Amino acid sequence: MRNILLVEDNHDDGQFIKQTFCDINKYVNIEIVNDEETAMNYLQRNPPFQNAIIPDLIILDLMNSCLKFIEFVKSDSNFRRIPVIVLSSSTDKEYINSCCSSFANAFIIKPIEKERFLEIINAIDNFWFKQTKLSSIPK
Repeated sequence: MRNILLVEDNHDDGQFIKQTFCDINKYVNIEIVNDEETAMNYLQRNPPFQNAIIPDLIILDLMNSCLKFIEFVKSDSNFRRIPVIVLSSSTDKEYINSCCSSFANAFIIKPIEKERFLEIINAIDNFWFKQTKLSSIPK
């Protein structure tokens, strides 16, 4: 079972991403949180997340606090090995460069078309869970 932490501030987008992943790969568990502070509490297993499973992958779409969260993950020795993918509708080059400079593992522009979105989710699943050997992260 692969575990994903989805940090998505739009409830409908979060549910769509979760359902799409689960349709593609039945061995994926996705936990959704809606902001950076909750995501940090989840990773640190602060209440109410004492039993949280450390994710194998983080997918992030937080326009305003994305950089702070990436820096938090990548600066903590317990979490820095977790790949962080920014999945955003932003096409702002400065924002994309800032995310990558903060050590996001990938920046993917969220497509509007459902077919293209399905291709993106398939590509994420294929690359990160089938093609790539992720380092072991203590659970």
